Amino acid sequence: MIDDGRTKILKDKTYIHCPECDKLLVSLTRHDFQMCSCPAETHIDGGSFYTKVGSARWSEIVFKRGDFLVDTRTKERLLIGGTPLSFMKATEKEVEELFEINKPKD
Repeated sequence: MIDDGRTKILKDKTYIHCPECDKLLVSLTRHDFQMCSCPAETHIDGGSFYTKVGSARWSEIVFKRGDFLVDTRTKERLLIGGTPLSFMKATEKEVEELFEINKPKD
């Protein structure tokens, strides 16, 4: 992390775009919950500790990694380079099966 007093460069962070409004969403720390304001309510949380995402259109979400320039006063985030992690995209059926496997037993 590079710090000049007002901005920081944070390297290799997971981010997503809302499939409806195309807003870039990145969670920088463990409890840095970020959500767009459109009806899809796409969100991300967890920073580098874990990645938790959701959306009304979750099957269209593609995970990406990139570097960000962050204003330490306003918390504004600017993507300065990124790449898609296409291997992480799952089909609806695969995600449903995963939820079935991890469903709590009664």
